[in-house]
Amino acid sequence: MTQTPPSEFDARIGRLVDRIMQRGVVPFVGAGFSYGAAHPEGWVSTGGRMTEKLSVLLGQAPAVATGNDAIQSLPAGTDLASDTFDALTSATKSNPGLARLAELAALKISLKEVCEQLEIYKYAELQPLASHRYLAYLAREGLVREVITTNYDCCIERAFEQSLALPASTAGGAACVIQSLEQYRQSAAKHNKAGDLIIYKINGCAKVYAKAKSLCEDAPSGDAERAWHNAADRIVLTERQLQTFRRENWARDLFLDRARSRSLLFCGFGSEEPQIRHTAVALMNEFASDHAEGAPPASNQRIVGLANIPFIHVHDAHLSFYQLQILVAFWEAHKGAIQGGADGMRPMMETVFSGLDARAAGPAAKGLTQPIPPSQSATENKLSADLFMQAIFERAFERLVRDQIYQGPFCVWLRQLTGESKLWTYHLECWLGLKGQTAADRMSRLGYLLQPVPDKCSFPLRLWRMIWSVHAPAQAMPAGWYMPMRENALLLMTTLLLMSLSAQEDRFDLDGPDAAVRADQPLGLGVEFSLPARPLGKAQNPSRTFFVHLVSQAALAESPALLPRQQGSRLLRVIAVPTCERRRPLGRWIVRRQAEGPDQRGKLQCGVRVTVSAAELVSAAGRPERFADALQDSFAASRPRSAVRLNLKHSSQGVAE
Repeated sequence: MTQTPPSEFDARIGRLVDRIMQRGVVPFVGAGFSYGAAHPEGWVSTGGRMTEKLSVLLGQAPAVATGNDAIQSLPAGTDLASDTFDALTSATKSNPGLARLAELAALKISLKEVCEQLEIYKYAELQPLASHRYLAYLAREGLVREVITTNYDCCIERAFEQSLALPASTAGGAACVIQSLEQYRQSAAKHNKAGDLIIYKINGCAKVYAKAKSLCEDAPSGDAERAWHNAADRIVLTERQLQTFRRENWARDLFLDRARSRSLLFCGFGSEEPQIRHTAVALMNEFASDHAEGAPPASNQRIVGLANIPFIHVHDAHLSFYQLQILVAFWEAHKGAIQGGADGMRPMMETVFSGLDARAAGPAAKGLTQPIPPSQSATENKLSADLFMQAIFERAFERLVRDQIYQGPFCVWLRQLTGESKLWTYHLECWLGLKGQTAADRMSRLGYLLQPVPDKCSFPLRLWRMIWSVHAPAQAMPAGWYMPMRENALLLMTTLLLMSLSAQEDRFDLDGPDAAVRADQPLGLGVEFSLPARPLGKAQNPSRTFFVHLVSQAALAESPALLPRQQGSRLLRVIAVPTCERRRPLGRWIVRRQAEGPDQRGKLQCGVRVTVSAAELVSAAGRPERFADALQDSFAASRPRSAVRLNLKHSSQGVAE
């Protein structure tokens, strides 16, 4: 099969990102979105795990079900019931759909016992994948506010809460999970601010089920048992439940409303899901009846531009029958009958992303050579949810960066400091690669910053590892943390600008031994700058390099006694990011070194910490090419004296004078 050219893929995914930037997309995620999510016990979520468990249960079932009173009470039809049950059970061996297996299992045991056999409660502990984290990051930026899912797991809400780096109760930003009409009425309207996320679990929630199970087992009672049964009943498993939305009209109406007014992004959705397909197809018929009778068919371009056109992510190189059914119904509602086979279907593929796009979405298409984790690699003709969501996030974040360069708080900040603000933004654009003509050119530097770091925890991404060192250098970085552009654009963009001025292009590697940018705990983000050669009397002062640490103003206020990066350095140079204050007073640092031997004394090492605001440096430089001179001048008068006296009268630790 032919792989999609990168330019053609960029045009299609650019259309989707346009809708996301307009807050007009509601992701609808299915089982494929969580495929491969790991449980702390070591197993992973796969499509066959549940069907295997139910197949074992049914394969060991007696001829007549003993757990269902209705079957036990059949006096004359026992043989017919036995033959029917055995025949249907045997038929599922060749086509073991989960819904059909679950419905047969429910004839043998209760729904609660089916949930126990499937260990539904354990799905609450699955750990987020890259797909969940990218979706959470889009939500933190306020670009996605609602997600509809048929999954029971808690990966999306866990990824969202981990991105806050604070307990949900402290951060006040936990995702709102809704699985019932009561929750919908009480909570949906309260979570409508930018950065909030509502997750509609229309097939039930493993966490709610696990809580009911735990309460009943810890304190058995009639009420607790009923609550457990009710929680099991909300876990949609059987064919009959799927066909009726489990009688949850609010979920059906929610789906209809979002499909009418937004673009649904179907991701990880390829199975039968009759309640979704039947409802969607019926809605498309509504669209068709609304079309003026006798009106000419809509053009392909107009249909693709509709505000509620669905987008579909396909893991393989072709759509499933169920995915195609929804897509055809939408197009026929606006264009009339689709005929001509593949030629007639081809225009519909403008909003479909399949395994044929895997190479175009992968790192090679962005001009990157860095390896990425296997879970996000581009397998031949397979477009994983991880890789697809990564492609969306990167392009959306590129748009956010452009917004800040042209009109956001960062742009305003630069204009207040210098009359040459366009030179600074142009320099940053070129460094990030945003002036490139192709997507590969545009994503070369920015794409590198948005990649996971090889051989380490994949999240936070490389840029946010750097930002954490600026934001909270004295603290350990939590997995999954994300600072949205929406909340702190000035810190993000100023850090990028200062890194772009390093001019150490060949050693721009966060983890390399000679990296020009490095995370130095607890000092901040170390950036190596080159100082130009200057006349020194009749001699020439040679060019040299030194490290400057970028630390947010808030972190400096919290940790005034930072330690030196290495024992031989007594001058600690710090740039406050971001701040419009002038130079802060000189600071001192002192640290007691442990004795190297039993007969030796510990040493006190002392030095000077001088902090310069980023605003002062930009204002003093005026233009990007003068930044190194301004940097050198700012720190030149602050070198520590050669003789340092200690006043030991007031403290056993000693205070540097």
